[in-house]
Amino acid sequence: MQENFLQTGLTEQQALERLNRYGTNQIKERKKKRPIFLFFNQFADFMTLILLAAAVASIFLGEEIEAFVIIAIVIFNGILGFVQEYKTEKTMDSLKAMAAPMSKVKRDGAVKTIETKFLVPGDLLVVESGDRIGADGELVECTDFKVDESLLTGESVPVFKTADSKGDNRIFMGTVAVSGHGMAIVTETGSRTEMGKIAGMISESDDESTPLQNRLARLGKWLVLGCLGICAVLALIGVLNGGDWLDMLLSGISLAVAAIPEGLPVVVTVALAIGVNKMVKVNALARKLSAVETLGNTRVICSDKTGTITENKMTVKQTIPDITKMKPELAAKGLKEEYTQEDILFLTFALCHNVHINNSNNRLEYSGDPTEIALLEYIEKIYPDLLNILNRYKRVGEISFDSNRKCMSVIVETKNQHKIMLTKGNPDVIMSMSDRIMDGKTVRPLTEKDKQKMQRHNKDLAYQGMRVLGICWKTVSKMTEATESKMIFAGLEAMEDLPRAGVDKSVELCKRAGITAIMITGDQPGTAAAVARRVGILPENGKVVTGSQLRGLSQEELDKITDNTYVYAAVSPADKLEIVRSFKRKGYVTAMTGDGVNDAPALKEADIGVAMGINGTDVTRVAADLVLLDENFNTIVTAVREGRIIYRNIRRFIRYLLSCNIGEVLTMFVAAIAGFPMPLVPIQILWVNLVTDGFPAVALGFEPGEKDVMDCPPVPKDSDIFSDGLGRKIIFRGITIGLGTLFIYWLVQYIGGDLITARTAAFAHLVTAQLVHVLECKSEREGITEINLFSNKILLLAITVSFLMLLTVIYIPPLAYVFSTAPLHWTYWCIVMGISILQPFIVINVRNTRRKRLKLKKAKAVQQV
Repeated sequence: MQENFLQTGLTEQQALERLNRYGTNQIKERKKKRPIFLFFNQFADFMTLILLAAAVASIFLGEEIEAFVIIAIVIFNGILGFVQEYKTEKTMDSLKAMAAPMSKVKRDGAVKTIETKFLVPGDLLVVESGDRIGADGELVECTDFKVDESLLTGESVPVFKTADSKGDNRIFMGTVAVSGHGMAIVTETGSRTEMGKIAGMISESDDESTPLQNRLARLGKWLVLGCLGICAVLALIGVLNGGDWLDMLLSGISLAVAAIPEGLPVVVTVALAIGVNKMVKVNALARKLSAVETLGNTRVICSDKTGTITENKMTVKQTIPDITKMKPELAAKGLKEEYTQEDILFLTFALCHNVHINNSNNRLEYSGDPTEIALLEYIEKIYPDLLNILNRYKRVGEISFDSNRKCMSVIVETKNQHKIMLTKGNPDVIMSMSDRIMDGKTVRPLTEKDKQKMQRHNKDLAYQGMRVLGICWKTVSKMTEATESKMIFAGLEAMEDLPRAGVDKSVELCKRAGITAIMITGDQPGTAAAVARRVGILPENGKVVTGSQLRGLSQEELDKITDNTYVYAAVSPADKLEIVRSFKRKGYVTAMTGDGVNDAPALKEADIGVAMGINGTDVTRVAADLVLLDENFNTIVTAVREGRIIYRNIRRFIRYLLSCNIGEVLTMFVAAIAGFPMPLVPIQILWVNLVTDGFPAVALGFEPGEKDVMDCPPVPKDSDIFSDGLGRKIIFRGITIGLGTLFIYWLVQYIGGDLITARTAAFAHLVTAQLVHVLECKSEREGITEINLFSNKILLLAITVSFLMLLTVIYIPPLAYVFSTAPLHWTYWCIVMGISILQPFIVINVRNTRRKRLKLKKAKAVQQV
């Protein structure tokens, strides 16, 4: 029955019935948001809701124009965010389309190529070298079959498979056959596959708000409290003065609306969009705008090893003896009967393999086991004409590799019918089957001292993270002598999966930036530790922990281990998830990088999931916040730097906008308390909020970033947006702007100006003071005299345009009528400009005085100690 099935497979009718019963062979994805829902999702944040409330209040107060402008700003901001996220989703779709989901099955007695999604349980799957396996199954036939399971397990070394049910006969969806061929009965499809189960773990990780979203929400709450406070104070003053409390309450609501920075959501969105576009140019695709800023606050980067830190390509690094200086012409031509050690290593690399070699335009192309390909590429540099060797040596026998013997042998015949047996495999196995050893051309008995010497070499190379193979051989006069015994030991070969270029420098930069790089891999601890040590991840006192050591630990025990552990080896997907959760419990903004399906749950759980764009799986890319289009670890560091610049720029324009709004509110608030006519009319306030606040604030988003942006520790996850004295700076500068405006308003009337002229002068000062202040906002630590004022050409252009627009609403009669302004005499302009320019120097003087006091206080404290 079984033999008959292997000849025919399922019938098409049986396959159709099973397709109806089990469904298509597809992993269920989260339901995609329709574009309309993606658009409306842009209006769900707290700041936007505050703006909408302000618009409703404006309508209630009869300020329809202001309400219209606020609503227009909100819609514009929503469109901007929607377009950016929609473009990203389209890019993700194009990455997904790069895959070719086709599989070969045997149905009705014939091998057919079908779409992988139509595979069903019971199908007879035909797999050849280079095929991506379309479903989980059990092998029923195979020859020299090896599978690269790194996308599923993290292991970089291909796994040897067997059709024996007592051995490793299982194959899995998403893995790649690298050598041999086989047939398997499909056992599971779709979400029931191992890949599908891991994808299902992603749904357990809920989407969380980013640190930036939390900070802006807290800012919004402070603004609401401030607005309610303004309303309450003005209503109370109205009652105490015997006035109409309702009129004062309405005045308070009007002031509260003026206090809301309408441009803040737009400016934040524009700054994030600028960052996203910059990152795309360096091959980093942010799926969400907020992910850019969050990456800049990263405290821990948990990185997969295979394909992320390393190239996922084996490279020969050393042979014992060294064969790089040999002259293999006679050996290559099959004319030698006496061989040196170098000859044997050379011929074993060239002949003992099952790699498919294709000669394309005089260039050899290989497909098969990465280990064997690495050996061929290595000797091709020594002797480019490999096809000549294959033509002159005829393979007459083979003992295939299996996981029990841990070696592979071939018997080849030379041009003069001289037969030799070449064997490569585990060094200990190779030494155990050898009773002699080569020393140059001389063959002598293998001693215990020789074995100890080779074992030391093997141990030293393995400590460096290399995979070591032993080589042995013997001559055979007839095929019955071709047994793996009484061999001649020839030497060792060591290869490694090299770290990507520049990773060590990127890790060093992470350390400077206060970011801890952690390696989490399915590889063995020795290999993982060696690679981590080489790229600088593992310090001298750093720990290496295996997945088995983590399982069964409580959260408290795991949190203690993660304090000083830099390498986690032989871990499962569930282990990765728990490690990420441990870092998050400590309040660290955590990034997780990876390309395999095994990384997807941890990527989803992390604050920032970073996936690979080319070799990464669809499951991983869907789970990620950032996709590396070039799969380069160094791009992460570039993205972190860009994220830090964006966060600083957000702080810059929050400082600018709130200082300006405090200045406006203080001007109106003090005038209302004092019983003065309002220094500014509503349309002037709206103009300042949109034009003077808007253009320069957006231009701040183009600040190139300070040189020390990667020399500072990351911002703590729970830190406030006003941390490091930013709140103090905002309040003090807002007070100077407000008092300066009130002083000019009073002074112009005192020296004989009418109310309109005084309002115009106050309006002009409010604008110019803010345009001067925006230059101060270029740096949080340095004053206006200490910074490069010309580093941001876009900001200078925005300042110029804003000032020219101020002149138009003052000196063009129709606009002057609308904005209730009057032309100013040059003496008034001198007062306006003088007080505007004086204020930054007052700030510098106060700052220097405060620093001196703090310095004296510290000095006194030291003396007391």
